[in-house]
Amino acid sequence: MRYISSITVDKLIIDYPDVLQSFALVFDIQEGWAELINDLCKSTQIYAKQENITSFTFTKFERKFGGLFVSHEEGDMLIGKIIRFSERISFNICEECGKRGYLHSSTGNEWGTTETLCSKHALRKLYKRVDAIGLIGKC
Repeated sequence: MRYISSITVDKLIIDYPDVLQSFALVFDIQEGWAELINDLCKSTQIYAKQENITSFTFTKFERKFGGLFVSHEEGDMLIGKIIRFSERISFNICEECGKRGYLHSSTGNEWGTTETLCSKHALRKLYKRVDAIGLIGKC
C-alpha cells in the first residue's frame, strides 16, 4: 500500500491553510484520492471564506468500508453535504492511481477487506468486484 506522499500533503496544507489547520491532521489514504481531497479542500475553503466560517477544519482523511471517510470540526450543513458528496464519489476512484474505480473485496463479499480499485490494481491484489450499493447500505 502506497500512502499519500508527504510532498502532496505539504502542498495541500500550503494551498488550503484555512481548512487544514489541525495540529493532529491525519492523512490515512492512498495517492489516488489526492485530487479528490484537493477538490474537497478547495471547495470548502472557498465556501467557508464566503460565509465567514472561521472555526471549520478537517482533522482526518481515511478509508472506511472501501471509501473515503472525512472527519472534521465545526462547519455547517452545506459543508457536511460537500463532504458526504466527496465520500460518495470516492467509490468511483481507484485509491491507488486515481483512475475509474469500483468497490472490490479480498473475498468477493462484505466480509473481506474492501477497497475502491481500478481493474489493474484489483487484479494485482486478486480482489473481486462487489456491489457497492448493497455493501454501503449494510454499513
